[in-house]
This record gives sequence, C-alpha cells and structure tokens, in this order.
Amino acid sequence: MRFAEPAREPGYAARGPGEVPVGVDDVSHETPSRPFGGPLHPGTDAPSLIDLLEMALDPDAWEAFSRGSAIRRAGRAGFARNVCVAMGNWLASVGQLPEEALTLLSYALSDPEPVVRAHAAWALGRIGSAGARAALSSRLADEAEESVRSELAAALVP
Repeated sequence: MRFAEPAREPGYAARGPGEVPVGVDDVSHETPSRPFGGPLHPGTDAPSLIDLLEMALDPDAWEAFSRGSAIRRAGRAGFARNVCVAMGNWLASVGQLPEEALTLLSYALSDPEPVVRAHAAWALGRIGSAGARAALSSRLADEAEESVRSELAAALVP
C-alpha cells in the first residue's frame, strides 16, 4: 500500500512529547538522573534530535522509551550513537547551533559507553564552534579509552 492509513490500534499511534506508550508505566514521577529534566518520553511524532539524545543519555528514560519497542534492538548505546551522528550532520548543515545541542553533546562525552563518547566527539568536531572545541579539549585530557582519544584528537584538527 503506497499511502497507508493511520493506525487504528492505539499501541501504534504516534505519540507527542510526554505521552506514555500504551502498556508502559508512566515513570515521569520518579527521579531519574536526568541532566536536563525533559519528559521521559520524547514521543514518536517527529521528536527533535535534542529530545532523543537527552532521552538516550539517561538509562531510566531509555528504558521507559524503548520498552516494548523494536527500537530497543539498537540498544541504548547504539541509539545514542546514531543520534549523535544525526546531530553532527544536522548541526554542521544548518550553521546555527542551539546551545542545548552543544550542552548535550558535551555531556555525551562522559557517557559510560566508548561508542557514544566517540560519536559525540565526531559530532562536536563537525560543528567546530569554539564551545565544541573547548568541550573536546577538556575531555581529551581525561579520556582513557584509546579509540575515543583518537576520535577526540581527530575532531580537534581544523
């Protein structure tokens, strides 16, 4: 079918920010370790990359967002990596950097998963702003993982 009808099954309907998926407990009343405090569910109706990355960087929010969804196959780290790549491409093409995007990508440089840190570094390198370069330089001094150090160093090369 070329032009599909919207789903009638509530579990497949698009959700806006803060709308909890059908069959998933609302965990927004809990106090997860969220750096920016947005909704636990960014929704599926064209969520912003910023909302998706914020959710992916919080294990509690990722758990709530992905429960019962095929998106869980990528895993939290794989999903966060993909969002970092999308943000790097998007921000490099628009030329205007929302401050919260820089803050989130800088925060991602401290993620427990090296693949997330490396791709956040790549995205910040694509952005190339003074703030991005400062975040990269700061993290390079503390990074122990060699693959991430290589990505940080490469991102700092103009």
